[in-house]
Amino acid sequence: MSDCIEWTGSRDKYGYGHKWANSRWALVHRHVWEMEHGPIPQGMFVLHSCDNPPCYRIDHLRLGTHADNMQDKITRDRQSKGASHGRAKLTEDQVREIFVSSETQRELAQKYGVSQTTIHFIKSGRNWSHITQGAR
Repeated sequence: MSDCIEWTGSRDKYGYGHKWANSRWALVHRHVWEMEHGPIPQGMFVLHSCDNPPCYRIDHLRLGTHADNMQDKITRDRQSKGASHGRAKLTEDQVREIFVSSETQRELAQKYGVSQTTIHFIKSGRNWSHITQGAR
């Protein structure tokens, strides 16, 4: 893939370039797309193939749905998970300890200061599966 062209002007809190265009604030990558291809259809998004929010290089942009954008996030491993998630109360080491422990879910919940449901979700592999897969 060719190098990104990054917006050097103002950016929003997510790092996307924005500028004043047509009497309103516009996201630069969307504005560039519209200049090249015309209006963006209702419900469609302009997605970055480079995963670089300030990039507005036209060959790094494509149209897609919200579902496409979410699939990109999963495929490219960009979602917060585990201890890096802003609301995480446990460390990865604690999750490993919980997963292999023979203590009751109630005991583990009290020990780690989380709900019994959280313990159940760890034990069943529903949460923290990136840690617990193949851990037994």
